[in-house]
Amino acid sequence: RTLIHVPGYEQPIEFGVLIYFAYPVENSNEKIIVATTRLETMLGGTAIIVHPDDQRYKHLQDKYVQHPFVSRRLPILTDTTVDPTFGFGAVKVTPVHDQNDFEYGRRLSLQFITCINDDGLMSSECGLYSGNPRFEVRQQLLNDLKQRDLYYDSKENEMILPICSHSKDIIEPSNDISAGNETNNDYWVSAHSYDEALDKPSKRFNISKDKIQLTQDEDILDTWFSSSLVPFSSFDWPTETDDFKNFFPTTLLETGHDILLFSAARMVMISLELTDRLPFTQIYLHPMVEGASERKVSQSLGNVIHSPNLIHDISLEKLQKQFKISKEDYPYNIPGCGIDILRFACYQYINLDEFSLNDARTFCYQLWKIIRSTMSKNLDINDLNCFQPPTEFTLTGMEKPCDLWTLSRLSYAIEQCEIGFNKYRFRQITTTIYNFWIYDFLDFYMEYIKKDFCSSEG
Repeated sequence: RTLIHVPGYEQPIEFGVLIYFAYPVENSNEKIIVATTRLETMLGGTAIIVHPDDQRYKHLQDKYVQHPFVSRRLPILTDTTVDPTFGFGAVKVTPVHDQNDFEYGRRLSLQFITCINDDGLMSSECGLYSGNPRFEVRQQLLNDLKQRDLYYDSKENEMILPICSHSKDIIEPSNDISAGNETNNDYWVSAHSYDEALDKPSKRFNISKDKIQLTQDEDILDTWFSSSLVPFSSFDWPTETDDFKNFFPTTLLETGHDILLFSAARMVMISLELTDRLPFTQIYLHPMVEGASERKVSQSLGNVIHSPNLIHDISLEKLQKQFKISKEDYPYNIPGCGIDILRFACYQYINLDEFSLNDARTFCYQLWKIIRSTMSKNLDINDLNCFQPPTEFTLTGMEKPCDLWTLSRLSYAIEQCEIGFNKYRFRQITTTIYNFWIYDFLDFYMEYIKKDFCSSEG
């Protein structure tokens, strides 16, 4: 018995409970008790199955029970795979929403009814429960069964619960692919040829091939296989365009280690197969972007803040409404930081949060003040072309020791940045830039020359 928080529900949902309830037999005072861990699927039930040799139900075989909540009669059928020792020896069959029940439905030619739609709401087949969330209906059904004196018992029961790794939602088993389904006659098949595509559904549903109509899916690639074509399909491959000749293969792929096999490996395999060339010769694995809580920032977790909100601004109210953002990451509204500040913060800090953005904003503002202050002494800073750097740097011979020291620190910073660019050590680059401007230039050099720089004769 486990309580799990499911997206879209305020209260946690209980799982791992086997619920026993009864169906009333038509024209009789008898009841047949069945059990299920997913009570909401009873609304898609189309039969009750017992073992043919179970003496308890011999007199009820081929009779009907009445569904207590929808106008549907369920036949009482037999199958040798039913375990008469489990529970009360009777099985409720919902062919669309359980793999074992699907096999029952196929063997016994049962009606296939979808009771839960793809959006998690109950379908139009569910009477008064139609359109309601599946797990809310679970509790409603339990209460309604008790009111009608059809509830029998509940017991803890171990079960495997499929959970989506991205949305954290409970995956709903669905087998809505039967040719006998009244609401959907589509059946998806994967095959290497037209004949094989005909043969598979023909054998599975025991129908003639001439009654099967095939339609090829126009989009057969999933996300990862589609992205594996990007290195050459973006240049209009298979046409030998000028862009394809000039830019393929590329030099570098930038990606994260978490999708190395999903994306990069497929790019290599597909490119070798279709073009006989490697799509790139180097791979740069960037670090994962995390918040202050050291939690990965990703679309699937819903905690990604779109760049325009960081570049411009976003209020705390909109921030908490649109994104699943930790208060530890962004406790206040985010003022606009601009493109350069955001870029610097992403390269400089492992965790992207309010602190890193503020620190990057402070640095860029200080840099702007330094440059504006020094250039305004002799130049018209309102003129975009006020400063034209020389094509070749040479000493004037009038440099003081402090000037030469600062130039040596600048030379060292340039050397470290070049090493960083060549080896893709971007944090080394931003740290070197930060250290030179703040510690070498501002804290030391500007303080040293302040008297001369600010004198009336300067």
